[in-house]
Amino acid sequence: MRQIELAPPMSNEGGVKGMIQKTTIDFKGQQYFDYFFDCYGEKFGLSEELDTKTMDILIWLSWKENNFPAFKFFMATFGDTLSKEKYSTSLWQNRIGHFYLKYGDIENAISHFLIGVKEFQNVEYVGMIYAGLSMAYHRSNNHTLAEKYFTKASLVARNQSNIELNSYIIRLGNLLNKAGEYENT
Repeated sequence: MRQIELAPPMSNEGGVKGMIQKTTIDFKGQQYFDYFFDCYGEKFGLSEELDTKTMDILIWLSWKENNFPAFKFFMATFGDTLSKEKYSTSLWQNRIGHFYLKYGDIENAISHFLIGVKEFQNVEYVGMIYAGLSMAYHRSNNHTLAEKYFTKASLVARNQSNIELNSYIIRLGNLLNKAGEYENT
């Protein structure tokens, strides 16, 4: 087992949530993370290697707990996990894109929204993805693409009975100085 001076002693308190907080709050990053799973594997006689389920749980838990530093860390560490079946849906590309957008990581937001649009044409989420793309491009001052995706999101919203999408489009239209344009079309 590796001995890392920076990492605190292993404790049972906090479990995975505690490990997520220590990984990001104490800024020990990969060192603490490796140390935690080395100790965990040794203590319980398990493999010290992370399995896909654990990677999924860490990404999901950091997203659910609204812990963007941990989320970003785990996304960078387990980037290949996103090619797995669970994340290969428009639902997850939409969620991940909006989470990045919420914290101002426009480049990653756009990347996930584009994957959602190109690879997973799920009618249920494509409108939210187009709206997210419009917002992301607006925040990056690319108003031409912001308007393009606003128009696409508006078309999808008109064809669906999705109250959440409709209200999102109206707010987005106000932001893009397109107030009333959605309602009048």
